[in-house]
Amino acid sequence: MELSTRSAWPVAAMTVVAAVVGACCGARPRPAPSAEEAPEPAELPVKELALSGPAASDDAELSGLAWHGDDLILLPERLGLDERGKRLVAGEQVVYAIAKADLEAAIDGRRVDALAPRAIPVVPDVTRAIEGIDGFEAIAIDGDDAYLTIETYQNEDGTNPGYVLRGVFREGRLELDLASLRLVARPTKEPNTGFEAATVADGHLYVVYERNRGDEGPHAAVFDAGDLAHETTTPFPAIAYRVTDLTSPDAAGRVWAMNYRYSDRVIDAPDPAAEALAMRYGRGATHRREIFVERLVELDLRPDGLALTPRPPYQLALAPLPRNWEGIARLGDRGLILVTDEHPHTILGFVALPEP
Repeated sequence: MELSTRSAWPVAAMTVVAAVVGACCGARPRPAPSAEEAPEPAELPVKELALSGPAASDDAELSGLAWHGDDLILLPERLGLDERGKRLVAGEQVVYAIAKADLEAAIDGRRVDALAPRAIPVVPDVTRAIEGIDGFEAIAIDGDDAYLTIETYQNEDGTNPGYVLRGVFREGRLELDLASLRLVARPTKEPNTGFEAATVADGHLYVVYERNRGDEGPHAAVFDAGDLAHETTTPFPAIAYRVTDLTSPDAAGRVWAMNYRYSDRVIDAPDPAAEALAMRYGRGATHRREIFVERLVELDLRPDGLALTPRPPYQLALAPLPRNWEGIARLGDRGLILVTDEHPHTILGFVALPEP
């Protein structure tokens, strides 16, 4: 959840500063085209889907998407709870759901009113059960079983651990099994980072650290989906910038990763013009003009790890302000559903994918 207001200027303030600097000192820096860069690929447009109700509020800070049957589950980072200081305050806990039929009607233009996600209660109270809980970052679902990743704020030295937790959808609510809580050590001490991507397949839960690096090299942590016993780690490709979510696998074992670059800070190196996937496949028109990156990367989930497929990444047609895409889910063969947190505001979007 790296782009929370605790760790970055509000986007609106950044926009004002950029405008002032541009007016006084010329245009803001743009990534320079490389002489060796590949030809310019087409970018994919995002169709925004109007939302209403509490899930539409920026305060929801939606951080993950997954399907439970024909319901798309939207995970609020704080389960709808208020925050005091750096701690969650006990209250009514929820996730949200949108029926697939309503979602498709909105995409097809057969529904003109905004989608109103319904609340699903989440029990029991997590605020006292998990020390220093900072937020829920990802959700993966297999049948009625749900798996969530948790980011914490405990130690000033940066050793704040992550956790995974199992739950089950039962009788109209999501019941969390607090006894299933398992620790996941973060590969780096970078502040305000955690395991933002998760997928479940063949009885295993895979979780990926958003910064996708560390002393052990890029990898995914693997857990038994039954009891969350930590089994092993498995290789993960070296993808620059942040990996903020994974879809469920298709029948061939392929998953989509949401890949995002927010700024030109040192931590967000390399420059987009010199990044490996951009050098290989090129950058689209809006990506050549901006410093941020929003793209979809296809991976092959294999017994020996996750690997890039031959399919080129798809870049999204960028908006004037960067969109912090935190959740991604398949919509059958039609395309992908995406969701942002509060930056620049809550956006639910649909991206139609071209034929491979």
